[in-house]
This record gives sequence, structure tokens and C-alpha cells, in this order.
Amino acid sequence: MRSNFSNSYEYKRYISYERQATASQYEPGGYSLQAQNRNSANMTQRDGIIKFENERIKTLQEERLHIQKKTFTKWMNSFLIKAKMEVEDLFTDLADGIKLLKLLEIISSEKLGKPNNGRMRVHKIENVNKSLAFLHTKVSQLKPASQSNGVD
Repeated sequence: MRSNFSNSYEYKRYISYERQATASQYEPGGYSLQAQNRNSANMTQRDGIIKFENERIKTLQEERLHIQKKTFTKWMNSFLIKAKMEVEDLFTDLADGIKLLKLLEIISSEKLGKPNNGRMRVHKIENVNKSLAFLHTKVSQLKPASQSNGVD
């Protein structure tokens, strides 16, 4: 076998490599160190892929939410322009229930009464409650919602 190598240095290097491979091949747990390193590299790669996919899903969900919010805001503004009102941020502008009441009046062509212009949470809940009560009379299939959900 020694004759396969051109000099003794190559032979010694080969023997050293063989001894290392044989000595470290089996660990006490019964796992090959090389296989364990491969599994570790595969797990790291798999973890990286999973992390990337999870981040991509989260990004797509946020993008979808943003598009829905923007679309619904434009739809509302197309009606509220008749009352010279505008919604800039869907969640904050509808929280007091005033613009929501006005939107329902415009869409339904019915008067819902004057909204309460108070700044306290109770006044906001009262406006949202009026909106929900109106919708409940028009759509009997509307799921019951808490009045404070519209404000929060």
C-alpha cells in the first residue's frame, strides 16, 4: 500500500487522516461524528429555510392587511366625500363612531340621529352602539359584537 504514494509525507498524511476518521467515527451515543456534523449542517440549513418561510408568510400577511385597509378606506371615502368627510386611518378615525354613523346614513339614505360629539369613552361607545343597532335591524344575520370592540 505504501507504494501507492510518491513520498513518505503523503503516506503519513493518509495514515493520520485514516486514524482520525476511525477514532472519531463513533461517539458514545452511537452516532458518527461526521454524520452528526452533516445532520447539524442540514438542521442549520433547514432552520434557515423555516425562518425565511415564516418571515415571508408574516410579510405577506402584513402586506395583505395593509392592502385591505387601504382598499376599505378608499371605499369609505368614496361615500364620505358627499358629507365632506374623509377617513385617513381606518382604525383611529372610526373609533369614535361619528364617521361610521355618517357612512351608514349615506349608504342607507336614512337618518340615524345626531352622533354624540363627546370625547369620553362612553360617548364613543354610544355612537358605535347606535351603528351596531342600526346594522342589526338591517341585517339580522350580523353576529353580536361588543360595543367596546369598535372603540378599542
